[in-house]
Amino acid sequence: MLNRCYARRLVLAIAVILLADASVIYAATTTVAWDANSEPDVAGYKLSYGTQSGTYTTVVDVGKVTTTTVTLTDGVRYYFAVQAYNTGGLISAYSTEVVYDVPVANPPTLTTLSPVSGPVGTSVTITGTNFGSAQGSSTVSFGGVTATPTAWSATSIAAPVPSGASTGNVVVTVGGSASNALPFTVTVPPNITSLSPTSGPVGTSVTIAGSDFGATKGTSTVTFNGTQATPTSWSATSIVVPVPTGATTGSVVVTVGGLASSGVTFTVRIPPNITSLSPTSGTTGTSVTITGANFGATKGSSTVTFKGVVATTTSWSNTSIVATVPATAATGSVIVTVNSLASTGVTFTVTVPTPTITNLSPASGTVGTTVTITGTNFGTTQGTSTVKFNGVTATVSSWSATSIVVLVPASAITGNVVVTVGCQQSRSFVQRGAAGAGRPAHRELTLRIGNFAA
Repeated sequence: MLNRCYARRLVLAIAVILLADASVIYAATTTVAWDANSEPDVAGYKLSYGTQSGTYTTVVDVGKVTTTTVTLTDGVRYYFAVQAYNTGGLISAYSTEVVYDVPVANPPTLTTLSPVSGPVGTSVTITGTNFGSAQGSSTVSFGGVTATPTAWSATSIAAPVPSGASTGNVVVTVGGSASNALPFTVTVPPNITSLSPTSGPVGTSVTIAGSDFGATKGTSTVTFNGTQATPTSWSATSIVVPVPTGATTGSVVVTVGGLASSGVTFTVRIPPNITSLSPTSGTTGTSVTITGANFGATKGSSTVTFKGVVATTTSWSNTSIVATVPATAATGSVIVTVNSLASTGVTFTVTVPTPTITNLSPASGTVGTTVTITGTNFGTTQGTSTVKFNGVTATVSSWSATSIVVLVPASAITGNVVVTVGCQQSRSFVQRGAAGAGRPAHRELTLRIGNFAA
């Protein structure tokens, strides 16, 4: 008896007889043969087949014979298996599956590719003949790499260039028959791997590292968020380019031969801009309002300098800063620096307050007399400041903002005593000689306050 769980391994032998060409779809009568089961109660065989492995859409009870003929579609792959059954109604398991590609009456022929070049993913239309009305088990390959068609007819196939494909031949295979080959060039877009630096103001020199840039620039381009830049050097793996005027934060893209790289973000840092100072001149300690843009919402580590001397700020916003003229500032540029980016300098004139003499002690004396000059705005140190007695420079023994001690110079005569600080002259005290003509070795001088303009 034939056991339900046992079947002798059956071997399928395939022979093919082609029918006449009927239309675009061809048909072939195929003879299928197999070895007989040797058990005595075998009653017959069932032949199963279909176009998917393990899924048989057609089952034929052929009786107690070991050969039959079936009609198959030209150029399609089929999967066959046989079962035996006995007189008791028991049926064996399937035989080993056999795969058969029905050959085509006429092999596929390629006539054109459109386009004939492009990167991976490009949709290519292949025109020709004898492709079959449906793809079935037919294939398209680019340089040996199988593609996944998106459309298929007897005369036209649309397929994207597959990942991993390289320049080579496009071939269509139908029913095991390969077409003629047509060349297709797989173009490789440029690839950016890094930017150095990744941020900076307009004019910053940026090195773009990557691959497939081409040995020379030619018609290739580099853009910063859509603004075209002018490279200073170019090779297949490195481009050096300054950030162009008008660029904003966004993607850096290299385009070679019409193929664009993926974008890599570059942050365009905008330096602060001073539009006005109010006032534009003043003494140290003057409060100055700096108006402009890109100062930042808060001060943070940003600075304001008056000719290089850092100032103290009392308020800060993105468009306005209030700063105090520092004690040691001099006339020169006011500069705002934010995140290491400096504004263009705007001139501020530091004026020196006019020194004022309020008293001389003593009010008279001979040459060499020590005189204490009391007043204001003399400055904390003498520096280049001077004291003159009627135009004759005196020797200073001590100096402060409110007091100066000097010796009456040897050639002094009655006249003006003037303190000069930073080109600003005090109002004068007047000195007068006591007696005698000429210039005696010791002359007593009388000093009094005068009202001469500085």
